[in-house]
Amino acid sequence: MPMSGYEMRYRSPIGSALLLGALALAVSACGGGDSGDLRRGSTPATTKAESPEKAQPSVELVDAAFWQDGQIAKGIVIATTNNPESVGEHVTTSVNFIDQAGRTIRTDVQVDSFAWDGQQLVLPVFASLDDPESTVASIDASVSISDHGSPQKSRPELPVLDSESIIENPDGGGELAAFTFTNPTDEDLSGLRIGVVCYDATGKIIGGGVDYPNLAAAGKSMRIDANVTTGVSPSSCRAFPSYGY
Repeated sequence: MPMSGYEMRYRSPIGSALLLGALALAVSACGGGDSGDLRRGSTPATTKAESPEKAQPSVELVDAAFWQDGQIAKGIVIATTNNPESVGEHVTTSVNFIDQAGRTIRTDVQVDSFAWDGQQLVLPVFASLDDPESTVASIDASVSISDHGSPQKSRPELPVLDSESIIENPDGGGELAAFTFTNPTDEDLSGLRIGVVCYDATGKIIGGGVDYPNLAAAGKSMRIDANVTTGVSPSSCRAFPSYGY
């Protein structure tokens, strides 16, 4: 039977109330979930802070010079670093020996490693020339460093030494530069490598050499007589000690 207008008016508020209640519950339920999503979305997700980029090993060429002793061409390269990541990495110097015509007549290399940050590393490079008539007019030196990613801890710095005397080698073949080395560490040092650089009166490098003392006792001093060769008689020499391998 069709409903009367009164009945429609009477039942409509109830139906509306029920409908509104259901909608309210639905909105409340949906709104609660949405508001949680919005709160999560409004807060930036936390991410692990990126660590700063690790410094790469580096090396700097300080100076290089050469001289010739008959058929032997000799070069001295000084390299340094101010980067702790370079300690323990392999330092390689490559030297082109160039004649008066601009031709590279020999290329030789030397490899060593930094023992502490800030070290001045002396790398001597000796080359035997094929032609006894060859004359070296200049050199082209370069340095590079490895990046093995496993730097070593810096060892205690060893002092640079000034020559106390330079005399002609009585056995022939250059001069003897005398130094006194005091071991500043609390350990005996064996296999030291002493790179020697010699200078003229103006401070220009004119030669040098290398020496390998057998033992430097902890806290004690020793005399080093390094055999050096130069183009002309040196005014002074300096020794740059480094640890053995």
